[in-house]
Amino acid sequence: ATQTQTEAASQTKTQGQTEAQTTPEAPSPEASGEACPSPRHKASGPQATTHAASLATAVSPAPSYRLAMADISWITDRLAVGGGIWTRENLDEVARAGVTHIINTQVEFDDRTLLAPGENHLRILPLPMDDDFQPKAAELLEQGVRFAAEVLAQPNARLLIHCASGVHRSPLVALAILCAQGMALREAMRLILNCRPQADFPDPYLDSVEDFLASWQAQRET
Repeated sequence: ATQTQTEAASQTKTQGQTEAQTTPEAPSPEASGEACPSPRHKASGPQATTHAASLATAVSPAPSYRLAMADISWITDRLAVGGGIWTRENLDEVARAGVTHIINTQVEFDDRTLLAPGENHLRILPLPMDDDFQPKAAELLEQGVRFAAEVLAQPNARLLIHCASGVHRSPLVALAILCAQGMALREAMRLILNCRPQADFPDPYLDSVEDFLASWQAQRET
C-alpha cells in the first residue's frame, strides 16, 4: 500500500510539473493591446468616417489622476483634460491638484461663478463651444492655444482643459494645443487616448484641428 501511494504521489507531482511547463501564461493588457483602446467615433451621418480609426494601439497607458469628486487625466505633467467642475468643492480639489489655470469649453456652465469676489488663485478662460459635431472656428481654437502658450511659459503653471464629460470638446482643444507645440496629429491623439481612454475625436472636430493648424502655420511663416 505504501509503495502504491508513493507511486501515485510521484505521478501526480510529475503531471502537475508538466502542466505548469506547457500551459501558456495569459497575455498582459499591455501585450494584448488593451491598454489603449481605439478611439470611438460617433458618426454624424451614414457616410461618416473617422480619421482616428487608423490609429495604432499604444503599448502602455499613461498615468491618470482622478480626484475625489471632479476628474482629471494628466496628458503631460502640466497639461490635463477633464470633465465638468460644477461645484466649489470640486474647484478646490482642482486647485489642490496643482492646477493654476483652466480653459472651460462648456456652454452649460461658467466656472467663474464659483470664485469669490477678488479670488485670483485660479485664472479661468471661458472658451464655450457646443458639442454638436459641427466644425469649430479656427479663431476659437487659436484663442485656446495662445492662452495655453502663455500659461505653459510659466514654469510652475499647470493647465486644465475641461468640458462636461471630458470626451469631445476638451480633448479637441488639447489636441490643438499639442499640435501647435509641434507634436504630430496622430502622436498627439495617441497621447491623449493613453491618458484619457474615453476621449473621442469625431471627424468634424479633427477637420477643425487640421484647418486651424493650417492657418496657424501660415501665420508663423509670414
